[in-house]
Amino acid sequence: MRARKQDHPGDNILSLRLPDGIVDDLDLLVAIGVVVSRGAAARLLINEGIRANSPLFTKAREVSSKLSEIKASIAPEMAAITKETRGKRVKS
Repeated sequence: MRARKQDHPGDNILSLRLPDGIVDDLDLLVAIGVVVSRGAAARLLINEGIRANSPLFTKAREVSSKLSEIKASIAPEMAAITKETRGKRVKS
């Protein structure tokens, strides 16, 4: 689920909990002037992590696309089953 977009189109706001050690590392990047804020440090490291794992994300996009195709191909059958069973009680 994405947060509502604010003043910066294309930017999304995330709220997350991080362990002290990671926050310390973000603060270190701010302290030495690599970035101006913890948020900027987090963006930098997330971008670098995604870039470093590009093959994983390429494969994940392919799998997601195939799953979407499979879901679309069975949707009519699932709708028919749902329509048939609507209102019927299942015996356990």
